Amino acid sequence: MDGNFELELSEIRRAVTDAEVLSIFFPLVGKSLIIDTRCSIREGPMVRLAPQAGSSEERCRSLQRMRPKFPRPDNFVAIPWPRYVGTLVQSRAAEWIRHRLEQSGYSKPLLALDKAIEEVHRLERLELTAAVLGYRYHTIWSRRKQPGLG
Repeated sequence: MDGNFELELSEIRRAVTDAEVLSIFFPLVGKSLIIDTRCSIREGPMVRLAPQAGSSEERCRSLQRMRPKFPRPDNFVAIPWPRYVGTLVQSRAAEWIRHRLEQSGYSKPLLALDKAIEEVHRLERLELTAAVLGYRYHTIWSRRKQPGLG
């Protein structure tokens, strides 16, 4: 299910380096990893796992509710991640995000990043188990019963 979706790693790295707010969404589990690198004297960067938004505009509105003390971001990037969260680590994208967060000097966002990646991984396992067992999934085609095989 990880497919052959091409990831433009150079573009992703540029987005991680430059964006004030980054939203990486995982369609398989319907969640988005929100990384808001903006900080103030009282508040560090935010890393949060949230339900997938219907649009970038909807995500900006939800971000305003999450962080009302900050203005609308000047640079917001949304990245669909059509692969498993493990490829976020394997591709080094998680490392780039971690490095960007480390530059802020706050440790809570780093812990939140680890928890969010772990949670997406857990949700992926649940979704794959549901697919294998047939929960919330329907067979498009099935093997026809052959006479005498029950």
